[in-house]
Amino acid sequence: MNKNDIQASPAQLRYADTLFYGSLIGFVIMLITYVLYVTGILTPQIPLDDLPRLWTGSAADYRAAGSIPQGWGWLALIGKGDICNFVGIIILAGLTIVCFAQLALSLARRKQWLLCVIAILEVLVLVLALCGMNVFFALTIGIFSAGLVGIFSGDMTVASFAQSVWAGFTGMNEVFFLTLLCGGMSELIAKNGGIAWIIQKLRRVMKGNKSAQVGISAMVSLCDCATANNTVAIIVAGDMARDVSREYRVDPRRTASLLDIFSCVFQGIIPYGAQLLSAAALTNTTVSSDALRTSPAAIVGGMWYCWILAAVGLLSIFIPFADGICRKDPWNWEYGCAQSAVAAKKALLAREAGDASAE
Repeated sequence: MNKNDIQASPAQLRYADTLFYGSLIGFVIMLITYVLYVTGILTPQIPLDDLPRLWTGSAADYRAAGSIPQGWGWLALIGKGDICNFVGIIILAGLTIVCFAQLALSLARRKQWLLCVIAILEVLVLVLALCGMNVFFALTIGIFSAGLVGIFSGDMTVASFAQSVWAGFTGMNEVFFLTLLCGGMSELIAKNGGIAWIIQKLRRVMKGNKSAQVGISAMVSLCDCATANNTVAIIVAGDMARDVSREYRVDPRRTASLLDIFSCVFQGIIPYGAQLLSAAALTNTTVSSDALRTSPAAIVGGMWYCWILAAVGLLSIFIPFADGICRKDPWNWEYGCAQSAVAAKKALLAREAGDASAE
């Protein structure tokens, strides 16, 4: 079947073509910029060895550490390895705006003014979010704009609009309570030594640098499966990963990368994680037939990005194609920093020693 056989309007075909080709361009750009970043061809704005220190900080702390301006000021740093990745993300995020703008023009030509206004309001909400407005404020504008359109068109009343908002809140109750339950269970597991037992068992199979990297990956993966939260998994496994890194001389920047990669991989494929629970809940709210409803477990097979990320992550352990920065600027274990930062670290230690003796 080709595109000409599909019974769809020209506007629908333009919408689909924009999404398809725009997504393809965005993913290709993301792949290229990722390769430029991990191979060290483009120097990052924030050195990789500084990332573990910034894990638990806020976005404001991250911007301050890298002197990254807020809003669209990042465009001035587009030549940096970790900043140029935003280009592909912006393309993917902007596709929806382009599609709705096309739809609004098409509806205006057909004089379907109500639907045209709805499409314009969708564009407005997304543009406000891109301009840096608080996302909750932007979504609130969208909700009330939709309500006003429905009221003025006669499709709903003030009371039915309030009922729709309430139904939206109550529709997420199952996900909310299940997430609370998973979080509570994960804390019980951690407090009673379950995660510590897993980590001890994994350390028995670590014999060298590569097996240590596999162990670190398995460690954070199992922690994520136990806690259903990738941030908590990194925090729980972080201390042990640091010890393993020192013992088997795994570059801390590499350790940080493995913790990040494999915690996110399993967070995206465990059916009791908040991500798949929310995806299933949102999907089920759009269908009326029970036969079309889906479960979080049924989505796991379609999470191809997570499976590809896991495969590439494991491959990078045995074929070192993604450690260009670590080879160009190796880690100095004596001073606990990259070799390029040793001179500055020595100067700092000398200054601190001088201050201590003066006191």
